[in-house]
Amino acid sequence: MYKIIKADKDAYITNKVVKGVQKVSASTGAAGTLDLFKLYHVNGNNVELSRALVHFDLTDIKTLFNGGRINTNSGNFWCKLRLKDVYGGQSTPRNFTLSVFPLAKEFDEGIGKDISYYSDVDACNWLSSSIDSLWNVSGCSMTSDGTASGDYLTSSISIVDTEVTQAFKKGDEDLLVDVTSIISATLNNEISDYGFRISFNETFE
Repeated sequence: MYKIIKADKDAYITNKVVKGVQKVSASTGAAGTLDLFKLYHVNGNNVELSRALVHFDLTDIKTLFNGGRINTNSGNFWCKLRLKDVYGGQSTPRNFTLSVFPLAKEFDEGIGKDISYYSDVDACNWLSSSIDSLWNVSGCSMTSDGTASGDYLTSSISIVDTEVTQAFKKGDEDLLVDVTSIISATLNNEISDYGFRISFNETFE
């Protein structure tokens, strides 16, 4: 059995500076792409970042799991997260690494789509995960081991290190990472089904 599960919500959050104003309340939930970037000294001494948030509808595999048709301990069970690169004509970085973590906090997609001036205000954004909930630390930055509140999980009961990484040599490759352990833990109710946080890894940020 092979299933392709599409994302049911996605957005990216950023603290980008536009015309001297940091757009920390900007929503990109209705934008056509997920843009990851780090800008350094473009606007004074600022470091401007973005981080992508993606959630997938796991209803089908939860039904199969609850019906005993999926064994997460079997070597035949695997899950991969794939995002397609969409080249938009702009300069792209090379020789970098992306990190994928499970989210520890639910997010609203938001309806913003302005990615030129980041003028659409909605949640989620750099400050808040949803309309009525702030990130514990702005930018979805607080780590958690599952025993305390946080924005994303760095470990869990069965996973020593939840981080999944991929190195990009040219910068135009697709993201394709193995998230079997994360989905297994989600199906077994060890990790909440909030989706993924995708960013440049800590060293690059």
